[in-house]
Amino acid sequence: MTSHDAKNQPPLPDNSRPVVLRHMLIFQLKLFVDGFKDLVLSPLSLIAGLIGLAFGHRPGDLFYRTLRTGKRLERWIDLFGAINSNNVNESPETAQRRGQDLDALVERLQTTLLDPEARARLSEDSRKQLDNIIRKVRGTGQAGSGSGSGSDDGNT
Repeated sequence: MTSHDAKNQPPLPDNSRPVVLRHMLIFQLKLFVDGFKDLVLSPLSLIAGLIGLAFGHRPGDLFYRTLRTGKRLERWIDLFGAINSNNVNESPETAQRRGQDLDALVERLQTTLLDPEARARLSEDSRKQLDNIIRKVRGTGQAGSGSGSGSDDGNT
């Protein structure tokens, strides 16, 4: 790399141990998510392409929609985003997209887990949601278990 190339590179992020460790862990998470995306997208794109070729009057539509979804996922994962975490020269569009990517999700999760007030709010909200789910399950479960146990008894 020439000195000219080094000047055009964004500044490196904070080099402290906690920051590097955090970026390493997030990078591993991103690699896992990216690998899972590839694992799903590979057969899905093949199926979409074959369905389009066999049955579509516009054979590429489904395939290209699958590719667009993959591209959006790539942007959301932003695999190498840690290198740009201190880049003050990024465009407003990139900065806005950064607020909607995997890094932002991890940041919100970290804030929620480390901030006692956020944890309390999360706990309260979670408790309310759990109560709603339990009410729904009890309502559905009572009707379902009555009919389910009758059909199970008849089959044995």
